[in-house]
Amino acid sequence: MSRKVHKSYRLATPITPKQGTPITEVLIVRPRGRDLKVLDQIDGHVEIMATMIDRLCRMPDETDVFVGFSDELDVEDFAALGESVMSLITDALPTGGKS
Repeated sequence: MSRKVHKSYRLATPITPKQGTPITEVLIVRPRGRDLKVLDQIDGHVEIMATMIDRLCRMPDETDVFVGFSDELDVEDFAALGESVMSLITDALPTGGKS
């Protein structure tokens, strides 16, 4: 099932997987409940960001990125993608206030 794309992101430093063509752009999809549930099982801000990057980024054809994608990102791309995915999660989680 296709997921709603939030936005695309052009990598400042393309990644070339062991087999395949260089990755220059990824899509960021909106999180689902199962993505949010996994947060309870992860400790550490950087580890949470890496996990959410891997869960919420897709190739331009909307297929999953390769396993360990976030591990190969340049720090600039890791920070930018991390900020993007974490803002989606922050917006999705209740704050405890009244509406």
